[in-house]
Amino acid sequence: MANATENRRAIALMLLAMACYVANDALIKLAAPHCTAGQILALRGMCASAIVLAIAWPARALPAWRTGLRPMVGVRVLLEVTTALTSVLALARIPLATVTALMMAAPLIITTLSMASGLEPRRMGRVLATALGFGGVLMVLQPAAQSGDPGSAAGLLFAL
Repeated sequence: MANATENRRAIALMLLAMACYVANDALIKLAAPHCTAGQILALRGMCASAIVLAIAWPARALPAWRTGLRPMVGVRVLLEVTTALTSVLALARIPLATVTALMMAAPLIITTLSMASGLEPRRMGRVLATALGFGGVLMVLQPAAQSGDPGSAAGLLFAL
């Protein structure tokens, strides 16, 4: 079990990660009127690659390049590109709060699909918590106010 110092360090790192995530979304929202989605994705990819290399290189944590040739890595890359593209499109077209609410629905969607497929047990507490979570997302989204907006469809695809 982790001690108090490790827990505080983990909390601080999680807060830093979430602050970076929010800053990234805000910067994309600001850049979207002036840049194409491809330009935003290219810049974001270069910055992320530089950060990962700066951390992984000294730690000798870079895997052998042949690891990237496995088919499942290609599937993962395709899903990551789809997620990045739909997030940029959603951020360009709908309010930041809506995109954030849709993003927060992703764990609820995963939980629901896991219970529906039998991969996770259906316990009353989990079902109730998931339903309440979806209720909270719906309160933020107010779906009737945004029906028919293509940005909302991109945001939903982003969450999925």
